[in-house]
Amino acid sequence: MALYVKKSAEIISIVLDYIAQDDIHIYSIDEFFINLDPYLKTYDCTAYQLVRKIQDAITSKTGLVTTAGLSYNMLMAKVALDNDAKKRPPFIAKWEEKDVKEKLWKITPLNKMWGISHGYESKLNAMGIETVGQLANCDKSLLKEKFGIM
Repeated sequence: MALYVKKSAEIISIVLDYIAQDDIHIYSIDEFFINLDPYLKTYDCTAYQLVRKIQDAITSKTGLVTTAGLSYNMLMAKVALDNDAKKRPPFIAKWEEKDVKEKLWKITPLNKMWGISHGYESKLNAMGIETVGQLANCDKSLLKEKFGIM
């Protein structure tokens, strides 16, 4: 675990060479969110290119391969990471609003959606909800009745 913590600190240190601390949100020891928008003009590149540059620096300095989800909000970035970026090189997935119905709504089983545990998945499946799209289009009053206000 000590090595894991050390490598995590090394990665954050490298990211700080490119991004200000205020634009980094640490989610866990091995995941964080970055607001890239303020840096795209500075580096004269796209979000994809900047992430690739940071990934290359991390790999060069630590030997580690990293993954990234890019999107217009943290939820979509995390889901892109978990369901797309981790699957194949270059380990970057960019999901946009047009991908909500094409990618997000097709996610099944439901526990592949960030925030849905196996327990909630079982309860949703018992209600006939198998995909994120079915959940998104479900009668909200039924969900409120079953789960309360969350």
